[in-house]
Amino acid sequence: MRIKDLIEQLSMYEENSEVIIYDDDNDREYEIAAIDADEGDESDNDPQIMIIF
Repeated sequence: MRIKDLIEQLSMYEENSEVIIYDDDNDREYEIAAIDADEGDESDNDPQIMIIF
C-alpha cells in the first residue's frame, strides 16, 4: 500500500480518531508507531515507511 492510498482511506475518518491494530485471532490490540525506514538512504529505490506495533 502506498502512503497516498493510506492517507486517502484514513482521511474519511475524524482526524482525531485513534488508529488501532486489532488481531482478531488473538483478541488483542496493538499500539503503533511509524518511522522512516529509509532515513539517510540516498538511493533511487522507492522510499518506505515502517509501521511498528
